[in-house]
Amino acid sequence: MFPVDPSLPPIALCPDAETASFEFESTGKFLQCWQSHRRANELPRADELDLGAMKTLLPELLIYDVIDAATIRFRLAGTLAVKRMGFEPRGMNMIELTPPALRGQVGLAFTTVAQARIGILSHYSHIYEGGRPGRIEMLMLPLAAPEDQPPRVMALVCRERYDGYAPFGIEETATMVEDATLIDLGFGLPDIGALLARAA
Repeated sequence: MFPVDPSLPPIALCPDAETASFEFESTGKFLQCWQSHRRANELPRADELDLGAMKTLLPELLIYDVIDAATIRFRLAGTLAVKRMGFEPRGMNMIELTPPALRGQVGLAFTTVAQARIGILSHYSHIYEGGRPGRIEMLMLPLAAPEDQPPRVMALVCRERYDGYAPFGIEETATMVEDATLIDLGFGLPDIGALLARAA
């Protein structure tokens, strides 16, 4: 872990995607599925994704257009993700739905995934209906967009269940990210010092 600004989460580096560990089995399957869509040493192409091959993951799958750090638009949201949010977010700017204190971190994370071609694994918690907490594991992975289109990032969001309860209806959005792990997908990891300077 790297010592960072107290407003940022602890950051770890994973130099090999094969050694990445996850709290949820679905997160590992998501990374494997992403890997299976690669050609040689290239990113998976957004226009060649076989969504049928991700059938079990689709309900929690999200795809974004990363315009810049302040404009990250929902391109696709799985049915369960939509149900949890309570609305269809397609076309909306995710940054505008993010608590102001987290917007810089979130924008930096998405642009880093898109530009540096890394994965970022993070954990945070929302409060759902009835005041129930829900710990979330989110893995963001880059996609190659069609020519003349902005870069894309796809993400899978897995939520902790409590005694069979699946959390719905966000009452309070997370106000902090608990941790973040930068995963080398075969293109190298960015300079952590430069990243933290961008976050400052």
